[in-house]
Amino acid sequence: MGLHQGGTAPIAMPAGRDLGTVRDRSLWRRHAWLRVTTLVATGTFLVLAAWNLAILLPQMIGLRASIGVDYTICMEAAGRWLNGGSFYLEHQLAGPYQQQDGDIMYPPTMLWLFVPFRFLPAVLWWAIPTAVVAACIWRLRPAWWMWPVLAFILWYPRTQTIYLYGNPSLWVVAAVAAATKWRAASALVLLKPSLGPFALFGARHRDWWIVLGLLALASLPLVGLWREYVRVVTNSDATLAYSYQDLPPVLAPLLAWLARTRTDPR
Repeated sequence: MGLHQGGTAPIAMPAGRDLGTVRDRSLWRRHAWLRVTTLVATGTFLVLAAWNLAILLPQMIGLRASIGVDYTICMEAAGRWLNGGSFYLEHQLAGPYQQQDGDIMYPPTMLWLFVPFRFLPAVLWWAIPTAVVAACIWRLRPAWWMWPVLAFILWYPRTQTIYLYGNPSLWVVAAVAAATKWRAASALVLLKPSLGPFALFGARHRDWWIVLGLLALASLPLVGLWREYVRVVTNSDATLAYSYQDLPPVLAPLLAWLARTRTDPR
């Protein structure tokens, strides 16, 4: 290996690592208080998350209808449409209304997701996005200083209810997680417009525009429903803050990507 000017050999970096990652690992090894603080904070949030789940789950099982309630609402809406009825509820189309549980606030393109799950095992509604998120975050190997933040998000009550209720936001989280590897996947966030800004994560990549075009094509057969969707949104009292509670779980894959210890060529 040749020497740089001044006789200094270049530093050989481990494959898949950058200088920031090496520095982080050095800090982790050299400072016991950092290790203790990080592990205690991470462990505390994980215990709190498990404790919260241990309280929530029996309550929801007792109510019976609570677990998977959002999944059930989506499947019922898809069933109505398949049987010739309206995807949206009558009061949503009739005039101004206050948003309530059971209202369908999703664009018609969501039918491309909902309809197949009318025929697929319900467990896949949870298993597929959960596996995508877990695999993508594991692949990124987020740095130790991000562990407490991710554990906090796992404890965050809305994260748990998204998964327990089977809310479609869990698919948005999966799309953002997949986008840390395949940027085009972030365009799928537009299936839930209230979280639309996250879709821009991959907008600099040509594949993203291809996926956006495919979404537009998928919307063409549903153009009549799009007119109803506009009425549903304008009639509703929902604001731009409609999905603000979903921000931490949707942010989690991006935070893991920012703290990644594996270099990403994209």
